[in-house]
Amino acid sequence: MGLTEIYLRHQGVSTASAALILTLIVIINTGNITVTSAGGEAVILKPIEDGYIDSLQPSVNFAGANLAVEYFNFKPQSRQRWSFLLFNLTSIPQNNTIESAELYLYTLETHGALRVGAFRSLDISWNERDLYWTPAREASVSRTSNSTQQITNVAWYHFNVKGEVQDSLKTKRLTLVIRPDYSSGFEYAAGAVFSSNDQPGRSNAPRLEIIYATDTSRPSKQRTAIILDTNSSRTGVGADIKIFGVLQSDGAFLNDKPVVIEYSFDTSDWKAISTVKTDEDGTFIITWRTERAGSFQIRARFPGNENYHATESLTQLQVESIQVGQINLAYVLTVVVAVAGGSFLLWNAIRKRHRIKFKSQTGLLEATVLEPKPVEPEPRPPESAIEVISERVSTGHNGLDRLLRGGLSRNYATVLTSPSCDEVDLLTHRFLETGLQGGNSVLYITARLGREPELAEKYPTFYYMVCNPQTDSSRPDMPNIYTTRGLDSLTEINLTAARALAAMDRAGKEKVIFTDLVSDILLQHGPTATRQWLFDFISRMKSEYVTLFVALNSKMHSKEDLEALLDLFDGQIDLWDEKTDAGSRKFVRVRRMYRERYSDESLPIEKSDFL
Repeated sequence: MGLTEIYLRHQGVSTASAALILTLIVIINTGNITVTSAGGEAVILKPIEDGYIDSLQPSVNFAGANLAVEYFNFKPQSRQRWSFLLFNLTSIPQNNTIESAELYLYTLETHGALRVGAFRSLDISWNERDLYWTPAREASVSRTSNSTQQITNVAWYHFNVKGEVQDSLKTKRLTLVIRPDYSSGFEYAAGAVFSSNDQPGRSNAPRLEIIYATDTSRPSKQRTAIILDTNSSRTGVGADIKIFGVLQSDGAFLNDKPVVIEYSFDTSDWKAISTVKTDEDGTFIITWRTERAGSFQIRARFPGNENYHATESLTQLQVESIQVGQINLAYVLTVVVAVAGGSFLLWNAIRKRHRIKFKSQTGLLEATVLEPKPVEPEPRPPESAIEVISERVSTGHNGLDRLLRGGLSRNYATVLTSPSCDEVDLLTHRFLETGLQGGNSVLYITARLGREPELAEKYPTFYYMVCNPQTDSSRPDMPNIYTTRGLDSLTEINLTAARALAAMDRAGKEKVIFTDLVSDILLQHGPTATRQWLFDFISRMKSEYVTLFVALNSKMHSKEDLEALLDLFDGQIDLWDEKTDAGSRKFVRVRRMYRERYSDESLPIEKSDFL
């Protein structure tokens, strides 16, 4: 259903009448169409110019041809084709508000799966007969797109260009560029051909469908929401805490909007911390240093404007009297003084005598006084003697647990980067099974069929979510197995995961999630949409006190696409293949783990470790 039909139905037009109007539009779509009512106006615009340019043939003009988009990059050869469409916006009053704007393109042929985006160009004075690939024209095109599509077959595709249309009302002209949306240097090849406005018949010609509010009937303000979180719910005096979140309206992320960050100490009046503006993906983040112990409330507040309602969100922070930064500094100074004064053994005995152990879940500090012992190097414990404490979730691999000092921290989001291999599959199974044996509720989210169904039958606290349209309809109708129709709708994935989490809450156990879905989402939706979805997903998991473990295929994506996601996680574990004198071997290493102690040694990992 296009925007025109949605608009007509919204105005009370019957289905039959709407179909008749749409038929008339198709018959006369050689021009622009405007539909007016008391609620606003809808307009359908055809491009006044369209054409494409070719980086391999910069001096060739392709006027009159269909619109081509292509991406080819295999060193040393590279080639791109971009399509340009110019629209006249004079029929829309400058000061009116755009409610929706969708660009519709019809694919005539495809060559591979091509990810394209609708980009805005500042060049609005061209015509298709002088359209060539030039450095100035290339530089006129924006570097980011608010709407991307994966072109896979012959069909209509549409792009949300609401912001581009709103920003172009002053100039009365808009140039949209349909081009590949891949990071620089990414090796890949695919192409597509779209119908242009120059072909006979033009029943599949490009069109821009716009709905805007008239001055006499302005739309009501849109509702907004803030998702707010901190990197830790407990900290010590003098420690830095990261406060982050996302501002959105009806699922759309709001960029360049002010967000006021405030705190209240022990229910006192609100005091300002900072005012920040949201980034392109609607996110914001600041670092704040706590100066005293007690119970804090953190508030993020959007004051609203003429288009959006105000909103706010709260989160709790408990600050203990342990001054983390001062302890670390005192320890360093103690060692320096001890070495300078020749009293190393004395100070080392004192340090050995007082051992401090933090309990992250309760936030309490224990100090255990032991009898003095001779200073001796502590032997490295065997892997079989790992002590897994209750505040940790075992990975299922003794060696990796040792590197992590007992396993993954609860309420942490950790990513495992690795190529596809047997070791990852075995680690996945052992992580799931060990988590279940440890008394947790465990959710496995995947797009792969036939993975771990026996765990769903064996353990009542195992929840299995498959995002694949080919899911076997004859599977047992068990309450702890969930399915989606694939990866096209990230909203459907979120809702299905929420259903599984609600069932896990009823089980009354600690919640653990493992997913290998992110690589598939990144391939289909691109880095921008995936980062927005993943940020929201991780934030919601933290608010539910979920321990999240994500497997990401490091060989399926470019380095730039991976880096767009990795900083969202609290911790990162790498698994890779390395050639040694004994042949090819796989190793695993903890690359980072925020505010956690760990060993960064490289540990060999074998399939026999899981037998």
